[in-house]
Amino acid sequence: MELFDSKISVLNDNSKPSDFINLQNKFPEYDSSYVFNASASSRRKFILKAYEMCKEYLDEDFCKEIRKPGKFIDRLWELQICLVLLLNNYKIIKRCSGNNFARPDFCVAGKDGSKIWIEAVCVGPDKNRYISDKPDLEPGVVYSKTRNIMDSLKKTTPRLTSSVREKYFFKLPKYIKNPEFDKEKDKFIVALNTHKIDHEMTGYMPEELMLYGMGLQYVKQTGESERYFHWCIETEKEKNKSTLIDVALFHREEYKPLSAVFASNQWFDFSSDVSEVLGKSIQIYFNHRALRPLGHDEFSFGIKKYMACDDEFCRLLEK
Repeated sequence: MELFDSKISVLNDNSKPSDFINLQNKFPEYDSSYVFNASASSRRKFILKAYEMCKEYLDEDFCKEIRKPGKFIDRLWELQICLVLLLNNYKIIKRCSGNNFARPDFCVAGKDGSKIWIEAVCVGPDKNRYISDKPDLEPGVVYSKTRNIMDSLKKTTPRLTSSVREKYFFKLPKYIKNPEFDKEKDKFIVALNTHKIDHEMTGYMPEELMLYGMGLQYVKQTGESERYFHWCIETEKEKNKSTLIDVALFHREEYKPLSAVFASNQWFDFSSDVSEVLGKSIQIYFNHRALRPLGHDEFSFGIKKYMACDDEFCRLLEK
């Protein structure tokens, strides 16, 4: 199966918006973003080039899955991770165990001889619709939105936590049964993409709260600034009801096998500086209590964040 359906007409980038909308309406069975990117000439060429570079490392059903409604951004995130790894000269290790064993999306060789496994996931709106769908914005129109930061964190952080928990508690136990996976040496990373909910997010505060428990900032009378620490946050479960959601995952004993988390709100890039743009868009959060810690110099791309603790005092550092 080809990546893009050959029945989708390729339009000039200067075509009228109505031309793209009409084309999307002709293929209601496909994700509308898939149809748009298949028809927009320059985007199509760029994605096809990336796909040709990565197709031998992608799932066999990639071309089928990317067409499904709601799945285009998810599959593009996998393509983006693959592209960043290859453009930064990392050798991706292909499957050798056959299809009888579950396997994370990507595997690369670590500097210490171990394998680094990367599992990709896109964070989407919750089923209770506390997070609205990402709005369609018109080019040239300025939009503004005010929000309470803590309210935003209570909305978005549980979605991130839920995505990590699903991959960590439900998928990782299956993955370590794969003979390719050395559970005594290999490292495991969950790669989150938040593009679908970044209209409700406040920078990278949800990730910092989820992984390190770092909440809002406050200033002491001495002028020193610190951030509140949280083990849990309260969030709506259903109308007029709330529940507590665990955060500070990297401080918790049960998350020690998770070596790091990648996070990005970038769904793709079409510039000539694609390697640099995509690479810099990835935040790498290191688990300071990991059983198999990831070296801070293991990856040559990304903004690296890690926690340094002295007794009970911890600081979030960046390099």
